[in-house]
Amino acid sequence: MRNDNHFKKYVLAFEYSDSSIIAHEIVHLINYLYLDCGIELDRVNDEHQAYLSGWLFKKIENILKSKK
Repeated sequence: MRNDNHFKKYVLAFEYSDSSIIAHEIVHLINYLYLDCGIELDRVNDEHQAYLSGWLFKKIENILKSKK
């Protein structure tokens, strides 16, 4: 969703907080982020994608822990 201030908002939704489901949804989120930013996935040099995956997973994990 694009706002007038050019910031985008992404919603990540999952029914169960199993780590494999979260990881699965993070792949979709990163693909949307890359598409929206015009970034092409590089299967040879994918460190930035791996770091982003880990960072997103940790953020989601922290949010879920705070809700318990």
